[in-house]
Amino acid sequence: MEKERINQLIREIGENSIEAFEELYNGLRRPLISFVYSIVHSAADTEDILHDTFLEVIEKSGKIRERANCFAWIFTIAHNKAINWKRKNARVTYSDAVIDPDERDTTDLALQLEVNVALSRLSTREEQFVRMRYINGLSFAEIADLAKLKVDKVKYITYKAYAKLKKYLAVH
Repeated sequence: MEKERINQLIREIGENSIEAFEELYNGLRRPLISFVYSIVHSAADTEDILHDTFLEVIEKSGKIRERANCFAWIFTIAHNKAINWKRKNARVTYSDAVIDPDERDTTDLALQLEVNVALSRLSTREEQFVRMRYINGLSFAEIADLAKLKVDKVKYITYKAYAKLKKYLAVH
């Protein structure tokens, strides 16, 4: 979903447009699930955090600045809620599934499990950056904006993490 369209939808949501909310939700649900799941590793908690994220988007959409980057704003809300959840629970559980909840229906579950095991060997930041870049398709600039880092730093972390994944997967 394009940033301009997201900004327009946020303005419309601020004017109580249900259609705009549905379009925004349907357009961002999957990337947000993947992003939040990479932090909390629980499908049920990911859904709760996603719900809370969109509630905050609805509540604050009428107050957003005209030139704001709403895409980054929404991901920042989700990130903050996921980190707060993680702090509150202070432990990582893999009881729901190690596999991304939106990818359970694909055919090669063994490969997905292998990739998720490899991802779990990365630091939280590395895993988030890899998921944002290679699963959600975010640009390095968008990731840098969300992480409040320079683009070069994000590229460095992401490329190193990707190299670790390749090395791990080549051995296993």
